[in-house]
Amino acid sequence: MANSAFITKRPHKKSRGGCQNCKQKKVKCDEAQPICTYCLKRDLTCGYVHKSGTPRSAFAPSPSISSALSSRSTPALSINADDEDIEVAPLSLSFLSSPPSAIAPPVPCALTSFDLRMMHHWSTVTWSQITTNQKADTVLLLHAPQLGFEHDFLLNCILGISSLHMESLNPGSSQIRQQANIYRARALQKFRENLPRVDPNSDGFDASLLMAILLIVLCSKGYNSSEEDITVVNWLVLYRGLASVVNMRDWDAVEKTVVYPLFVRQLTPLRTIPVIPTTLLRLVKGIHPLDPDFEHLPSYCGILDAVGILYAGLRQDGTTNALFVRIISCLSFATEQFTNCAREKRPRALIILAHYLVFLKLIPNLWWLEWSTDGQIKTIMKIIGPSWSSYMNVPLQAVHMTNPDEVAALLLR
Repeated sequence: MANSAFITKRPHKKSRGGCQNCKQKKVKCDEAQPICTYCLKRDLTCGYVHKSGTPRSAFAPSPSISSALSSRSTPALSINADDEDIEVAPLSLSFLSSPPSAIAPPVPCALTSFDLRMMHHWSTVTWSQITTNQKADTVLLLHAPQLGFEHDFLLNCILGISSLHMESLNPGSSQIRQQANIYRARALQKFRENLPRVDPNSDGFDASLLMAILLIVLCSKGYNSSEEDITVVNWLVLYRGLASVVNMRDWDAVEKTVVYPLFVRQLTPLRTIPVIPTTLLRLVKGIHPLDPDFEHLPSYCGILDAVGILYAGLRQDGTTNALFVRIISCLSFATEQFTNCAREKRPRALIILAHYLVFLKLIPNLWWLEWSTDGQIKTIMKIIGPSWSSYMNVPLQAVHMTNPDEVAALLLR
């Protein structure tokens, strides 16, 4: 036998750092961070254990916001991400007047590992994909979490948006989708409960302003109650709710809030005259005095003026952030009368919205806008019927386009 040195066997040290799921299933945990391979493949909430025996999440707030949050106390929040049997029905969007159609039941006051995971996702990724207006970065990265930990309706909103964003990156995850519905239900319920008690001179007003505008993102996906429910119409309703919050104080006071950068509607002054396409002018000029839409003519003209700014902005600035900010804020110019026309699914109101939806196809890298533009245009065409098809040529052509340059050329014809 060849001479061989005796090799001492390295003593085995049993791992005590595996996650709770692996320990329960008695499988070897690779202890990967922030989520182990076993949990990642099975879409499970991954949690580890401190030496003290108390569970901790594999996800923690990133250093980029931890210092900003250190001066804030963090109250307990009634969220439980493990209630996987809760069924949440579509929500009513008239959040200032009617209760939600689905309310998650009371749960223990504790932040779960899933909540921390969603907050981590917000602080590292989601916040940067809410708007193209870089002036609002500080609001979303720092002030939103700060105000959220003080006001749980806003925190639920932030967690819900983060969940929807994660679902867009991991389509088909029933747990994430269900939890997003729960966050949204709680956010709307708590917002309704707190809004009548908001002190306009407190940071509760800032939180309410931020909540009202973030609801447009939170209610952009996953809540439609029927095939004929149109997201852009629901946005109009939410903008009216936002106007109600803004009107709690004068505009000068709003400009002094920490969240004001999110309310900026133009980055550069418009130096060209707004131009309204002939098709849309013909749509409203042809309203006969005996037509039921005649009394709504001023509101139609008002929203067309706002859409005309988009055409002028496209000619002036091209497909830049200056145009994108105009597009996202355009519907805030809609009157309550026009909003009601859209909710009643009046053909002229829906046609104007279909032309607006084409502009959304120009905005890159905003996940909450990407998923339904073409579908909404098709739904509008289905609702209004073929008799109005001559007014829908541009939106229907845009449905088949994916290149923003092609869409821009179509709009500028």
